[in-house]
Amino acid sequence: MAVMFSPALASADSVLQQYSVFTSGDLTANSHVNYNTWVGGNLTGSANSVFAMNAFTGTYGLTVAGTVSGTNIQVNNGKSVAITSAPPAGTFLLNGGGGQVVPTAGLAAQTTAMTTELVNNSAAFAALATNQAALSAGGVFTVNAATAVNGVAVFSIDGSVLSNSQYQNGFQIAGDYASVGSIIINVTGGTSVSSNYNFIGAWSNVDRSKVLWNFENATSLTLNNNFYGTILAMKADVTQGSVSIDSNVFAKSLNFNGEIHGPLYTGFVPTSGAVPEPSSMVMSATALAAALGFARRRVRSRV
Repeated sequence: MAVMFSPALASADSVLQQYSVFTSGDLTANSHVNYNTWVGGNLTGSANSVFAMNAFTGTYGLTVAGTVSGTNIQVNNGKSVAITSAPPAGTFLLNGGGGQVVPTAGLAAQTTAMTTELVNNSAAFAALATNQAALSAGGVFTVNAATAVNGVAVFSIDGSVLSNSQYQNGFQIAGDYASVGSIIINVTGGTSVSSNYNFIGAWSNVDRSKVLWNFENATSLTLNNNFYGTILAMKADVTQGSVSIDSNVFAKSLNFNGEIHGPLYTGFVPTSGAVPEPSSMVMSATALAAALGFARRRVRSRV
C-alpha cells in the first residue's frame, strides 16, 4: 500500500541536502565535483580529480572513511579533507589557502548511520503514491500541479525506459514544473539500468535542486548521457561516462568520468516515523551515540 508522507522539507540534518556526492563504498574520480563529497570506502584519484570546484559555506570539501590511492588529488577553495588516517605526502593538493588534511575518528560508523538514513529515504520515496500521468509516447514528463500532493509531484517509470530507443530523441518536461516544490521520479523494474538519452527542451528551465530520481532496487546504473536531477541509488554501483550530472549522486559506489555540477538537493525528503533518525537505527549504545555525535560535529560543518 502506498504511503503519503508529510510534504514538509527535512531539516538541514538530512544527508540528501548536505552533499553533492555520497558513496557508502568506493569512489573512483576522474573529473570534478562542484561541492562537497563523502566517500564511505576508498578513494582512487589523480590530478584530474577535483573536489569543491565551486565555493560554498563550510570547512570540508572531501571526507574519506577509507584509504586513498593517487597523488595531487585537488581540493579547491580553501576546503579541508577529513580522513580516517593521514595519507602519504603528496596525496592531496589543497588549493585556495587555509585547507588542511585532518585525521578524524568515527568516520566509518558515521558512514553506516548516513547510509541507513539514505536507504530508508529511498524506500520511503518508493512508497509515495504516484500522482502524475505516465510518461508520454514522445518522452514527455507532464507536471500537473493540481494532482501533486502539497507541492510534491511523483512520477513512476520502468528503468528500461531510459535505454529504450523509442526515446532516442530525448526526454522532455512540460506543464507546471515551475509551480511544484519537488519532482520525484521513482524508477522501477530490473536491477540493471542504463540511461542512454538526453534531457532536452524545458529541462534547462527546471530548478534541478528540486528533482530527484529514486533507483531503489537498481544494483547497477550506467550513465551514457547528461543527466538532470539528484540520483538516489544506494544499492547500485554507478558508472558515469564522460557526461555531466546536473545535480548530485548518492550511491553504493561511483566511478565518474564527467563533471558533477550540483546544486545541492533542496526538495522534499520523507520525514514520517517510517524514516527514523540514524540514532534510533544504529546507535543502540549511549557511548556510541556520544561518539558519533562528536564525530558528526567535527565533519558536518559543510553546507
